[in-house]
Amino acid sequence: YYSGRLKIPTSSDCTDPVICLGLGGAQYRTTLSSFVIGNNLNTPQNRQLRTYQLTDTLSWQKGNHRIRLGGEWEHFYGRGSWEYVKPAIVVLWDPLHLAAFAAAVPSVYGPVYAALPNSLKVNATGTGPLVPGLLPTIDDLQKLPVYQVLIGTGDGGQPQNFRQPEASRNNRYRLFATDQWRVNNKFVLSYSLAWAYENNLLNHDLDRPAYLSKIFSNLSAPKRDKNNFDPSLGFAWSLRGGKTVIRGGGGLFHDSNLFWTRLVERAYTGPSGNGRYIIPGSFFGVDSQSVPTPGNTGAKVIAALPTYQATLAGFFGNGTDLSVRGIERIKTTGDIGFGGIFSPETPIAYSAQTTIGVQHEIVRNLTIQADYVMRRAIHIGGLFDTFKYDANRFNRPASLGGPIYPICTAAQIVDPKALCSNGAINISIGGANYRYSGLHVKVERRFTSSYLFTASYALSRYTGFNGVVNPDNFFQANGYQGSDRTHRFTFSGVYQTPQYGGDNKFIKAALNTWQISLISQMVSKPPLTPTISSIDPTGQGINF
Repeated sequence: YYSGRLKIPTSSDCTDPVICLGLGGAQYRTTLSSFVIGNNLNTPQNRQLRTYQLTDTLSWQKGNHRIRLGGEWEHFYGRGSWEYVKPAIVVLWDPLHLAAFAAAVPSVYGPVYAALPNSLKVNATGTGPLVPGLLPTIDDLQKLPVYQVLIGTGDGGQPQNFRQPEASRNNRYRLFATDQWRVNNKFVLSYSLAWAYENNLLNHDLDRPAYLSKIFSNLSAPKRDKNNFDPSLGFAWSLRGGKTVIRGGGGLFHDSNLFWTRLVERAYTGPSGNGRYIIPGSFFGVDSQSVPTPGNTGAKVIAALPTYQATLAGFFGNGTDLSVRGIERIKTTGDIGFGGIFSPETPIAYSAQTTIGVQHEIVRNLTIQADYVMRRAIHIGGLFDTFKYDANRFNRPASLGGPIYPICTAAQIVDPKALCSNGAINISIGGANYRYSGLHVKVERRFTSSYLFTASYALSRYTGFNGVVNPDNFFQANGYQGSDRTHRFTFSGVYQTPQYGGDNKFIKAALNTWQISLISQMVSKPPLTPTISSIDPTGQGINF
């Protein structure tokens, strides 16, 4: 059982006027991207998760075979809420950028910049504030022109009201059989087969609306994955009277993660009004991402938020009519950080693992072993909040074709069947793969002569998916992972001090049974990751 709750802090929780700037209101950012204040995007939220498990195993020893058969049933039930982006994200033109516009077009933006309070102005060289130490207030910030607005609205329930009892549950079934066969006193062979099935891992009750036909050729609901078989094989071969052992093995292992990602999707593929949506400011004509619009300030948007919310409340419907889906109404999935729509072909992720190695006893109680290890993670996708991208290509320049769904006109915004878009349409596919390979060497001395130690070294490489930078080539950015380390060395040891052999009980109690221990680790540097901001190398409107 798990229960957790996150609340929006109040003035009693946060009293420092500097640290708590923007407390309880919208989240404010600027186009400089490093400035963020206000509500945390993930609050408020709460979760109550329950898991019930039943496992039964039969072990049977027959001759040289040790057979195990069994199965397990796991019932998951989860309820909660997640009112993300409450009430809104307001991105403002940063004073540095506004100063550049004022210098470039003084007749238009000079008065706009001049009207800013001194707390927001920069010095003549643009290297610091005009008045060092003078901090802006929320009222000061709201005088900046608006760049973009994202408004959170709708039911934050997880799951939402539509078919809530069914969406709250999942049953996982697993069967397995394994045999450890001692072929002779030198060779042991192990083999097994497991099968797993989950009946409600994805939103199997909701197909994709015809609106998404430009993105998905298959509009059916996600199929239940029934072929999750996990075979494995391993062996151990003892040589030279047991002083040398060669061992190896490999197998497939399926795994899944049942969490919020599939529940967020129900707001888009379910009936309009069933769930929470992130509405772009373009819906109300307040976004201005090309150049600042004089007079379109943060204060104006904040004052209009209640009106926007009231308008949206009657726009989506009651969340029960499947003839109009959420994505048809909103025509965008909003910020990619809050999930998207699953591909109907989404499989369950699995790993393929193999190892081969040798262990040798150099002298009594001193062994050395070396193993080659390879692990591949395959079909990682939306269930792990990975491999999401804008299939609509909303930011693609018109010279390259523009968005897949053209930008909605004012008349099309209110037409749920209009084939247009208000922003990104993020989808997730099970396409992310990762690979770890390494040579692991370990020297170990078992406890004798008052000491023991273990020294281990790994020469490894870890590569895989690094995000989508080109929708025409999903794997263009594949390469080293941030956690990759070519070399790792660890040493640990324990030394027991000599024992006092005299008859004095006090001295014996004070001096005996002392141990000195040591652990040390050395790791090579991480891979170099150069970053050039605001660059679109593929011309697809994807900056990194």
